[in-house]
Amino acid sequence: VTLFRRDVRQRRMFVLFDKQCYVGDEVCLLVVHPHTQDVFELRGRVSRCVRDGGIGGIEIALDLDQERTMRFEEFVYDAIAPFFDDEEVHRG
Repeated sequence: VTLFRRDVRQRRMFVLFDKQCYVGDEVCLLVVHPHTQDVFELRGRVSRCVRDGGIGGIEIALDLDQERTMRFEEFVYDAIAPFFDDEEVHRG
């Protein structure tokens, strides 16, 4: 939830990635719900590439408007809600 609030709400996400890519490349992430197997598609562009030894990653500038951000927040909430009681998990 913290990662979501910090990164997705700022419309950015860092992902470990072992393939060659370049700043400006378009990307599509398919986020799979762990319980229902529903898929949420996120699109964006690579804004930074990092390689440190054998580990690499990319920062993605996500193409999300306010409505799509809220829909993704609901998707994430639905995935984590079974692990917490209602008093511990709050949307928003």
